[in-house]
Amino acid sequence: MNKGQRRLELQALLETFTEKYVQKGDRTKHVYFNPPPGFQMEFPCIVYEEGRPTNFHADNVKYFHFPRWKVTTMTRDPEALDLAPQVEELPRCSLTSAPFRMDGIVHHVFELYW
Repeated sequence: MNKGQRRLELQALLETFTEKYVQKGDRTKHVYFNPPPGFQMEFPCIVYEEGRPTNFHADNVKYFHFPRWKVTTMTRDPEALDLAPQVEELPRCSLTSAPFRMDGIVHHVFELYW
């Protein structure tokens, strides 16, 4: 499967986590891939971007390539933190640091091999 197909597959999976927050008038499904600076997001949401892959070599040949993604859940309501556990349950996913608050938004940052 090529990289574009894998990204779309990941997008669809992440959208299943946010579907209960999507309302009829929403412009998006609350899942954003590399949003530009200043882009108006709807919360709670998931933002993801491509990270640096992990490669393993032997005999001067790359024999394993694991694409890595940085996945961040964001919410304004600290009581509505059910997105983070859903992302963390994904196989080959781990929390990279302690959750933090910036501009009144709680962030959970994960590293996901997908």
